[in-house]
Amino acid sequence: MATPKEIFKACKNTELLALLATQKGLDLGENNNRKYIINELANLTTTTGLHLFLSKVIKLKTLKLLAGKKVDFGGKKSLPRATLSVKVYDLMASKPKKFLESRQPSELIEILKDMNLDIPDSKKDYVSAILKEVDNVGLDNLLSSLGPTKLKQFAVDSGLTVETSSIDILLDSILQHNNYEAQKKEGSTKNRPPIDNKIDEDELVDNYLRPELVKFCDEHDILTTGTKSDLAKRIIDFLNNKPFPKKSDYIAKQQQRKKKASDSTKSEEKSDKSEEKSEEKSEEKSDSEQKPSKKKSKRSKAKQEEEDEQEQQEEEEEEEQKEKKKKKSKPTTTTTTTTSKKAKKKLNDDEEEEQNDNQKGEEQKQIPKKKSKQ
Repeated sequence: MATPKEIFKACKNTELLALLATQKGLDLGENNNRKYIINELANLTTTTGLHLFLSKVIKLKTLKLLAGKKVDFGGKKSLPRATLSVKVYDLMASKPKKFLESRQPSELIEILKDMNLDIPDSKKDYVSAILKEVDNVGLDNLLSSLGPTKLKQFAVDSGLTVETSSIDILLDSILQHNNYEAQKKEGSTKNRPPIDNKIDEDELVDNYLRPELVKFCDEHDILTTGTKSDLAKRIIDFLNNKPFPKKSDYIAKQQQRKKKASDSTKSEEKSDKSEEKSEEKSEEKSDSEQKPSKKKSKRSKAKQEEEDEQEQQEEEEEEEQKEKKKKKSKPTTTTTTTTSKKAKKKLNDDEEEEQNDNQKGEEQKQIPKKKSKQ
């Protein structure tokens, strides 16, 4: 597998390399020397990959193992992940290979597990596998920042034959192969070793594209998930009649999981339906128990209505009788009122006659007085 320096060296477009460097914050100044730019990009790839590896990939427990006694916790039992990853980065940044070689095999195995990588046979391979993945993470971050158009140009300028604008496929083609000369348009696959029991894992990785390895795995029922090195290892096991993970087994397990999930949902639905039915039955029983009381209540209501009607009839009859009595008493009152009026009139007339008589008497008395004066 190619190193970052080899990948950048394979790209003949120096201007594109300089653009990538400036996009990632490298201050080139007036130095446009191709060798200088390639070295700076290679260093940036490792430092970027190491930073992402420590801050996002490996677990906090593994970070604490790597920190060991060299990191000062300031009297605290633990530090935040971001702070701890920076401190471990400061320990590793200058010489990551030497730092990893000084760690215990158990610690390196934990790192490999966190990175979802297969565990190699020797400690030396542990370190190389970790550093390769760190470089891949850094390259992925740097190259993907170019965008699909410039990334495709990078691949073409590196001697690769590409017919896609997919960033994932372009990155895979760039990252996974170091024999760029074999990928030129002139004649790419003439000198490649055939895939048989004489080929080894490195030859598979160096000479074949991942889609080609996936196609081979599909044809021979080999599991196609994982990295390119994972595929190469499974193919070597297949060619040497060793046990390997089968794609059909993986699919069958997935189908079983789906079936279990669907069965559990069905059983839950059945239980829900049975509960609903039991609730309906209990409601029906309660309704049937309540029916007699409802009948009784209906009868009592009917009786009450009859009693109310009787009372209303009685009240109406009483009112009719009262009205009849009133009608009978009205003529007497009118006669009495008329007689009383007549009597009053008669009294008034009598009073007027008396007044008139009195006036006449006074006038007759005054007449003789006048005569006597004369």
